Amino acid sequence: MADIKTSTRSVPKLLYKNAVALLFFIGIRKVKDFEKN
Repeated sequence: MADIKTSTRSVPKLLYKNAVALLFFIGIRKVKDFEKN
């Protein structure tokens, strides 16, 4: 039971990290596009 609890707790953390990385990546791309124009 303890393993299941820790795994379910770590899943949102992974999703959160992925979401932050994705937003960061999109932000960088938008800035680069903005600098081009």
